Amino acid sequence: MAYFLHVERTIDEIIPQNTNVGFDSILKQSKTIQERDIVENDFIFSEDGSEIGIKRMGTFVIQWYLSQMTGLSTTGQVFRLQTKNDGGEWVYLGDGTSHLKVAASSGFGVLEITEAALEQAEDQIVWIRLQNASTASAALGNRHRIKGALVIYSLGDRGFQADGIQAGISWDISNDNWKPTTVGQEIAAGALVPFDILLSDSYFGGIGLISPGLFKITAPGKYKIDWELPINTVDYAGKGLIGLYIDDQLYSYSHLPMVRGIVNGTAIIDVWFDEEIDIHLANLSGCTIRTARHSSLTITHLCPPAARRPES
Repeated sequence: MAYFLHVERTIDEIIPQNTNVGFDSILKQSKTIQERDIVENDFIFSEDGSEIGIKRMGTFVIQWYLSQMTGLSTTGQVFRLQTKNDGGEWVYLGDGTSHLKVAASSGFGVLEITEAALEQAEDQIVWIRLQNASTASAALGNRHRIKGALVIYSLGDRGFQADGIQAGISWDISNDNWKPTTVGQEIAAGALVPFDILLSDSYFGGIGLISPGLFKITAPGKYKIDWELPINTVDYAGKGLIGLYIDDQLYSYSHLPMVRGIVNGTAIIDVWFDEEIDIHLANLSGCTIRTARHSSLTITHLCPPAARRPES
């Protein structure tokens, strides 16, 4: 089970020395289904949003950034990540610093929460905070809506067996098929992008290439799909458009707003315990495109699926 939190700071207030940085906007956080089907957030916040409580066991990575506009600190920017120990004292997790007083700064920390730590903590919650440890107050940028952000995510079960593949097109690789003077391999309008060779095979067999351009996933989980297609020419449409299909249903797009360049795309999909899915990329430009070297598609197993499919 993976836990995650993404928060942002939009409030335009000065952060005095030795005070906490508050985050007021929650973009996403994980939830856990408890007994009697009660859904509970995996994180909790203090009233002012400046302290974040973690309610689950695991090894957590914490990353943040702040966009500072002005500051009078004699040592530049210093923001300190801290956690509260079982004695109720705040202890050091890591500093994020910048020698410039007007610049973005970022930092990170790693926190391991054991079952014993949760049992000993007040209310069975481990708290963290980010504090202005500079020698003066700090003001964040006021010309943009987001002043900073923070994410927390767990590294998951150490026993989890990840998997993935990378596919290419043999035309890109064989010197017999590719010449410097070749305009490119043609992909007709509506045709599949003809990936036909695995550069890296599935270790556990849950991801496969079953025919040129058509992939199948048979193992449940959350997957990330990345693709990169160098385009030499687009016949007459004026742009390149590539669609990702899941079981013949259009799932997402990537496009090139000109007749030559690289089309990149990324998507995250779910495969549940009771299903297998087919994946392919198709040329939706409305005309023939010609690919250059080297096209690539990767499918990566990120984590196991949730215990059950969410309600639709």
